[in-house]
Amino acid sequence: MSTSINTQDKKRSESSVFYLLISFLLVFSTLLLFFTSGLLSSAPAALQYSPSTTLHNSTTTPPSETEKPQLECRGIIFIDPGHGFRNINGTLDRGAGHNTYFYRYSGGMFEYQLVMIISRKIAEVLEARGFTVLMTRDGGMDTMMSRSQRIAMAYNAGSILFLSVHANAFAHSNPAVARSAQGARIYFNRNNPHGFGEQNYLFSRYLAAAIDRTPGASTRQVSLFNNRNFTELQASMPSSLIEVLFLTNPQDAAKAATPAWQYLMARSLAYGIEYFVESRLSS
Repeated sequence: MSTSINTQDKKRSESSVFYLLISFLLVFSTLLLFFTSGLLSSAPAALQYSPSTTLHNSTTTPPSETEKPQLECRGIIFIDPGHGFRNINGTLDRGAGHNTYFYRYSGGMFEYQLVMIISRKIAEVLEARGFTVLMTRDGGMDTMMSRSQRIAMAYNAGSILFLSVHANAFAHSNPAVARSAQGARIYFNRNNPHGFGEQNYLFSRYLAAAIDRTPGASTRQVSLFNNRNFTELQASMPSSLIEVLFLTNPQDAAKAATPAWQYLMARSLAYGIEYFVESRLSS
């Protein structure tokens, strides 16, 4: 009888210890959970996970186009690559061509093709710097478009600048004289009927300065000419017409046939445009 009682007491004692241990563990877990939740709630926001937080690394999908930062538009620049449209008789206006050194060095290219290349490169540089660029054409066009229609297109688009891009050619009975003309020329209309005469002059000066400060862009210092006869310079906004070089000059033509020079000239013109726009904003 006494053995049975001792055994029962022993079992009760072991059971009490077991329940005490379980109770201690429950209390400890509750306190631990309470303590850690308090730490998390008081942690800085930067350390807390949010479903909206996305981490981009080499193992994750890159952000979509809509997630990439967008440059604010700094204005619409309108570029007119010279020639390239159908004439009233239906033939394509190619500009200068057959009787030039450029035609020979480039493998048969015409002025309208060269200025298209340069204009596209201008657009690339400007768009990378936050501008919107519109052009009268992209390649050779099967339609007819007068010069007055081109400046009207620029005005209707809300453009802040108009630049017409051409390449020069000098015809003379004496070949030596014909070869002598070289370098870039920029034309402006200081008598613009819409009151942009002084702006046209300043715009042209900025373009000329950008070219002159770029080694190799022009074979001689840029010449500036006031010309009230070019329709492109009658625009209702600051406007300029550039002849990037002479296709009839061997040195100029050799440059014009190289992609390196084409980009160099385009970048110079793009920077001249940007500098002018910045000067207007700061004045």
